[in-house]
Amino acid sequence: MSELTLLLIRIAYLAVLWIFVLSAISVIRSDMFGARVPETARTPEPRGRESKPKKPASPMSAKTDSAHRPTPRPVPSVAGAAPIATAKSVSP
Repeated sequence: MSELTLLLIRIAYLAVLWIFVLSAISVIRSDMFGARVPETARTPEPRGRESKPKKPASPMSAKTDSAHRPTPRPVPSVAGAAPIATAKSVSP
């Protein structure tokens, strides 16, 4: 290969590495500080207008109480499989 080809491959390799590094830094920053909020969402509403509380998107999204969650059920075992030992089933 000619020297020009090797130089171009090296430059392209460095560019890809820098893109990877900058994207990793961007992901770490967004994990630490959260996503950016648009400028229009940051401005408070005028004091004269009262905002109405928003309704939930669906009736299921409003049910976050544990009383509305289904109880866990045991998983059926496969025929012929050995039973799994639990703390209750193991004798001292």
